[in-house]
Amino acid sequence: MYFNVLRGLGKDDEDTVAYVLSTLKDKILVEESLILPSLRSVLFGNVTLEQLASISAREDDRIASELAHDVLVKVCTDPSNGLMPDAKRKLGGNSDRLLMLMKKLRAVEIGYHKDLLLAIVRGRPSLASAFFDEFPYNMEDFASPSCHCRFSSISLAAELVSSVRTSCSFDFLSADQRATSPGGSDVQTIMKCLCPRPFSRSLITKGMLHSDFLVRHVTLRFMLETLRLLDSFVASWNLCSSHRCSVEQIQVSLEQNVMGEVRSFYPEFQVLWTLLKPLDGSSKTEKPSSKRKTKLDRGLSRQKRFKQSEKDVSDEEAGDIVVVGIGSDKDSLADDNVDAHMTNQEDAEREYLGIVSEIWASELCFKPIDSVGEAEKWFHLKLLDALKIYVCAVHNVLEGAFDVFMKFVSNSLNLPAELQRACCLC
Repeated sequence: MYFNVLRGLGKDDEDTVAYVLSTLKDKILVEESLILPSLRSVLFGNVTLEQLASISAREDDRIASELAHDVLVKVCTDPSNGLMPDAKRKLGGNSDRLLMLMKKLRAVEIGYHKDLLLAIVRGRPSLASAFFDEFPYNMEDFASPSCHCRFSSISLAAELVSSVRTSCSFDFLSADQRATSPGGSDVQTIMKCLCPRPFSRSLITKGMLHSDFLVRHVTLRFMLETLRLLDSFVASWNLCSSHRCSVEQIQVSLEQNVMGEVRSFYPEFQVLWTLLKPLDGSSKTEKPSSKRKTKLDRGLSRQKRFKQSEKDVSDEEAGDIVVVGIGSDKDSLADDNVDAHMTNQEDAEREYLGIVSEIWASELCFKPIDSVGEAEKWFHLKLLDALKIYVCAVHNVLEGAFDVFMKFVSNSLNLPAELQRACCLC
């Protein structure tokens, strides 16, 4: 009965949808229902999953959308419901159906869809590599009119990699399992998350050097998350190998299976060094720029012109005798223009800081970035974090630049305290 009801649920009225989903959540998707996983899997076919995803995306019916989201999370992440595999319980699940749903979610537009996607990946990290293989977003050409969509896609990719890192146990690297397949499918699964197919060295380099400071932030977040995954992966590899291999053998194995591909994926060290040069001997704030409507360079230049206008007005007021009633309309118009400039600049800066805070939300502990200077300092902090992992994990990455980098680290006393601490860790 529920099979037919769920297939057409999207066409029902709000009250019916809420009633059906509440009953489903409280009566069917519970352990006490005693319905076998195989039967639950039949209940949630492709059409039903799409119906539920469509309902969860509704903005005009929050009760139904929340219920649909809760049901989807349960259905897609609890192996008891027949879709999520579980080797320990010998439940095969249906990874193909989950992947099909993942590709149809509007994860860069709908919050519930993104949350569901990340929840599935945390339950089954290998699905992230399959999703990256068929990534439904075009990542090229940052300067195109649809740059904002691409920007959101990079942010989503960073969160996917982060979810893989926090949920993957790397059990497949144990001596027993890796003895037969040191470069097997599980390793390749991680490699596809470390170096996802939609990304490349040229794309990351372009993003890190982009004139839009927001693009730099989101590209750095993606690169940092992949480097953190690399760090966890290499640490687990070394730990699992240390019981039976020499240090030299471990490095040879890593080089054969991992480091060659990693080294060709990340930008040259000189590219990242270029972004640190503004800190070398000076901590001046670089003026970010953007080609979008919310360009911060326009906002800052408006601010500069506004300050100049204030000075000019003060000079004129000091040197002129103002006769009440004469030129009052012009003065009023000038005041309106000044107010408009200030409002536009404040709006642009507020939106910029909001987006930067959203990019780094998982690391800010609910404290948003509240100034342009703080946003730039945060960028350099995270860049130093990335360089620390990059230099430690990827051998010989500093070829030809070691002396320059060490000189920068040794001269870090001129930097703000947070950046000094980051340099000390490098």
